[in-house]
Amino acid sequence: MHGLRKTLDRNQLTVNSKPKIAYLTGTDANRLLNTGLLSESFKHHMPDQTLHICDFGMTDGERRLWQSKGTYLEQPDQLARGLHPWMYKASLCHFVDTTACDAVVWIDADMVLVAAVHEQIENLVEAMTATGSGVAVSRDASNLSLGQTVETFAAANHDMTPLHALVRAYHKNPDAAYMNTGFLIVRDFEFAADWSRQTRLQSPWLLFEQNTFNAIAGGRGCPVHELDAAVWNVHGDLLADVRITGNNPRCRFLHTTSAEQRHHIENKIEYPIGDLVLPGWFKMFCRDDLRDLQQTYLLKFLQNNLEQLLENELLVKP
Repeated sequence: MHGLRKTLDRNQLTVNSKPKIAYLTGTDANRLLNTGLLSESFKHHMPDQTLHICDFGMTDGERRLWQSKGTYLEQPDQLARGLHPWMYKASLCHFVDTTACDAVVWIDADMVLVAAVHEQIENLVEAMTATGSGVAVSRDASNLSLGQTVETFAAANHDMTPLHALVRAYHKNPDAAYMNTGFLIVRDFEFAADWSRQTRLQSPWLLFEQNTFNAIAGGRGCPVHELDAAVWNVHGDLLADVRITGNNPRCRFLHTTSAEQRHHIENKIEYPIGDLVLPGWFKMFCRDDLRDLQQTYLLKFLQNNLEQLLENELLVKP
């Protein structure tokens, strides 16, 4: 974390300087397969930028691996240990010195970067600054409103009382689009602190971090800049038709998530590496070409970090 603070110094900004961006993802234990391939795809497309890995409850070996790569961000002192991983995600801006950056970009660890985006994100942050938008996010692939989403969850016998209370407290319009927090650009750090606080006040329940975001973003301030999910957060049924090759594909981030696992599979596996395996949870696309892309970056990650994987005893006998 100290390295990030040294790299991003808001006091050195000038009127004509580009915004300072901090890129973050985060992971708990036994999810190195997806986090590793995201890290490798990020390194491939944006070698001049750093994707920092927030510790949401890693194993000791995983922690040492990311520390050796210089991308590790420890759990901040103001957050309790052993929280639900989604509470840490909602607290993403606690992991960095927000006085030293103009925006924090959050990327879920089960995403894959398809093309360089730094210049586009700089332009987005400048546009958000001009319009006073505090956060940028894509709507969920379900294309439901917040109210419709609440009704859908309630029909499945989920207790939506916490969300109803937040919607009322923040005067949120239930007709507003329901957003997916897999990819975020955050400028309003007071909003980020409120998101963290409101999420940590709750007991874990269905998508409580994302539901809390939807209840408070755009309510009582913090205007939302809506991003195109087909570009920035391709997930759900959008995965069926997304194009990642050919002339100028629009997609920038693929997201390995879908309702009822229609377009992805999640299993605990043992990924073979010679006579050893790397065990853990792995989320894979159903589409062959998207899964091949995952495989390409995962193999690069394993090849480029084989020594550290062995040193930190992350590879084990099957």
